[in-house]
Amino acid sequence: MDLSQIDKNMFNEIKHVSVDFDGVLMANLFGRSWDFPSYNFHTSSLFLTKIKSLLQKSSALLDNIFRKPVPDSRSCILKFKEKGIKVSLLTSRGYSMSGLTKRWLKSHGLLDLFDNLYFTDINEQAVSHKKDMVELRDIDLHIDDRAHGIKDLSRDNPDKKFIYFNCHNVDIPSIPNVYTVKTWKEIEDLL
Repeated sequence: MDLSQIDKNMFNEIKHVSVDFDGVLMANLFGRSWDFPSYNFHTSSLFLTKIKSLLQKSSALLDNIFRKPVPDSRSCILKFKEKGIKVSLLTSRGYSMSGLTKRWLKSHGLLDLFDNLYFTDINEQAVSHKKDMVELRDIDLHIDDRAHGIKDLSRDNPDKKFIYFNCHNVDIPSIPNVYTVKTWKEIEDLL
């Protein structure tokens, strides 16, 4: 559903919002994130293992330097806060990226806006982590940019609301508890 079909009083019922990081808060460069994939390959070569690690750290650092906040994200989060709504970061990024992520949030004036920061455990799948957190942390509304993740989360949590931040131009079928937006301004206008 798009936001034109939303009950404008929905936000009066929301007490806790969680927000994804990559693609939702941190803008993609040229339509994508540029982090080096974390391939799970096993090698007996210490040299290859070190090269892989170096590439991952370097690309993550560059990724965090060049990517900027998604327009209107800060002002919308501030509006949530003004309404007394708790706001948490709920990301697929692992704890190993938490320091870099916090520095990026701080450098863009976003860190202090969050009540909680939830990172994915190294042994946990991202969607399963988000599903658990939505349930365990009493999150009423989650905002995410991954089509498959939103479909799974909404199916497993029919009593919760989700906003699909469609920055990748990947349409999803209409789902009763999922609203689709392309900008933070669309959300902010409802607040």
